[in-house]
Amino acid sequence: MLTKAGGSARTSNGTLASFPIVGINRSTGALTVTGAYDASGTIAANDYIFVNGDRGLKISGMEGWVPASAPSSTAFFGVDRSVDTRLGGLRLTGTSLPIEEALINGASLCAREGGKIDHFFMSYAKYAELEKALGSKVQYIDLKVNPEVGFRGIMVNGPRGPIKCIPDQNCPATTIFGVQLDSWKLYSLGKAVRVIDSDGLQMLRQSSADGVEVRYGFYGNLGCNAPGRNINISV
Repeated sequence: MLTKAGGSARTSNGTLASFPIVGINRSTGALTVTGAYDASGTIAANDYIFVNGDRGLKISGMEGWVPASAPSSTAFFGVDRSVDTRLGGLRLTGTSLPIEEALINGASLCAREGGKIDHFFMSYAKYAELEKALGSKVQYIDLKVNPEVGFRGIMVNGPRGPIKCIPDQNCPATTIFGVQLDSWKLYSLGKAVRVIDSDGLQMLRQSSADGVEVRYGFYGNLGCNAPGRNINISV
């Protein structure tokens, strides 16, 4: 358990900084972990849970490029985003607004800055909230990634044209991302996931077992060439 960025891992007793999960209640969202907690522990409210060793070492996602709060002077891929906060995208607090108003206001804010939002990504709970709020006015749209993979979304009208609303199980429960999709790209050295065969060998014999091993790797990151045309909406 740690803060989202920076700082050291929290501890339960001044020493133990990792917590094996022994139980998950998917109805309530409660996690049960092992280990006793005492007065030396440093866990605080609003901390985040990471897979041990993952923080800061994985792909920078949408919230890295378009954070919920204005970026500080800490360099992000070598850029001080505090000199113009649009370098860290746009933000809108929509917690006190009906969800459809939050989307319209967010799209208008992006349009003011020269952006053209074409997709909103949200959790399934927020998608259901939007669907119920629109009632008989809801407009559905079917999207195809390829002939085998498709999605059903909701269409809403924005200041620069219709916007597709897509539910995503990996989207944070209290965040909606409004994106101009052509400003995003997954960059990679070689194929996104590939066999590591720089020596010309795809398989290696194991020295201590009757078997072979194959190694896969990925060298890349998510990139955005116009963060200021995208928005993080708190809901």
